[in-house]
Formats: sequence, C-alpha cells, structure tokens
Amino acid sequence: MVGDSGRNECTKADWNDRKSDRLMNVSPRSIEYWESGCDIVGVATQNQQSPEAVTSKLSLSCSGEGTSWRSIQLWHTRLMGARKLLVQAEIKRWDERDDNGKRIRPTGELYVDVAVECK
Repeated sequence: MVGDSGRNECTKADWNDRKSDRLMNVSPRSIEYWESGCDIVGVATQNQQSPEAVTSKLSLSCSGEGTSWRSIQLWHTRLMGARKLLVQAEIKRWDERDDNGKRIRPTGELYVDVAVECK
C-alpha cells in the first residue's frame, strides 16, 4: 500500500526497494514500513458494511528508529474501483521505550493516514 498526497501509483514490486516512507507492507501478522514495523497482537472487526467495506480495531506492538511502543489503531478498508483504500487512525499510543528499555516521554502525537493498494 502507498500513502501520500502526491503520486498514488505503485506496484507490489516497489516494496523490494523500501526506500520510501510512503510504502507499507501488510500481512496477517505484521505491518512493515521503511524504518519501522508492528506485530499485530489482535484484531477485532468493528463494522462490516459489506465484503468491500470493513472497519477493524488493531492492537499493535511496534518498534523502529530506536524506540518501541504499543498502539491501538482503527483501520477502515473499502474497495474503490479496482484498488483497496485504507484509512488508518492511531487512537492510542503508550509504553514508549528506547533501545535500552527505558521509558521515554510520549510525544502525544496521534495520526490519521490514507493509503491505496499497490497493484
């Protein structure tokens, strides 16, 4: 999947380069980004309007760029034409630690992101 306000075209082969924060690779057990990743600890479907539109709550254990943290995110996927659209919102982030396991001050920043499926 690719997320950006600019060019929203990609192929699955683009993941092999992994030189962009715009790309993410989602599997049943994990989410990979260029410099970070998350293990999926749990998934609860919140609302399934149809097979083409699903909202789920994900519990994640993440690490990257010298820190680790836990996160709760809401994901809404919808089929838009021939590609899936993902709206991803982090609603809680906690237990932030540095590489030595020492707690660090949370930034308090949560985010919303939009991505489209790479073909």
